[in-house]
Amino acid sequence: MVLILIRYDYRKTDERPGGLSFGGVVKVMRGYGLYLFVLLFGLSPAPAQIPVHEEPFHQPVYHNGTMRILRVALAPGDTSLFHRHSHNIFYATLKGTRMWLQTAKGESREVTLSDGWTGENTSYARRPFVHRIANVGQDSLVLFAVESLRPLLYPTRKTPDGDSVFYTRGYHLAAGEEIKLDISGAVALIALKGLGEIRTKGREVRLFGGKQPWYVPESAAFGSIRNTGSGRLFFVKIRLSKPLQ
Repeated sequence: MVLILIRYDYRKTDERPGGLSFGGVVKVMRGYGLYLFVLLFGLSPAPAQIPVHEEPFHQPVYHNGTMRILRVALAPGDTSLFHRHSHNIFYATLKGTRMWLQTAKGESREVTLSDGWTGENTSYARRPFVHRIANVGQDSLVLFAVESLRPLLYPTRKTPDGDSVFYTRGYHLAAGEEIKLDISGAVALIALKGLGEIRTKGREVRLFGGKQPWYVPESAAFGSIRNTGSGRLFFVKIRLSKPLQ
């Protein structure tokens, strides 16, 4: 609510009969002050719209011009700022909980994310979306989000084109199991459970899982992944450029 006070000044000339000693008429100038009280009732201002990668609970951990990976972590009771999604996005949840979501229009809902849940939204590149989220559960939320930064090939199409969707596949490896894997192209790997070791043809060895749950090869390569833990290794492969074979 805003109160505005406006004063408008104007002058008026009156003619009065003059006294006998003056004869004729006397012109009198009068000043008037007009106060206008304007009471404005307005809707609350629209929430600030910062890009999702600038929101404090969405921490960028990788960016190469083609994709960006965000680590999203909220403890119970944490609430994010309103933020804007302008790129298509894929989610992989390490630790899930009960979440509250509210749009910029004030519409809200609650959802439960389970451990290992994955999902995507491929409409943000055409229709940017603003919301905020809050952890209303008993456990912390930890998930990784992969944004596709590729421009749309056909921006006017209503359905996603090849460069705006995510081709994904999940893998389960028993303890000690090793598999060969094509990690060429725009690929990201995210470990949702367990520990592993990645080896590429370039003899790169990389621990995978635990404190380092994501991996992006810096060059096109074929490699292998071995489960080095005592339990099962569950990870998801995300490719932006072409369908998985």
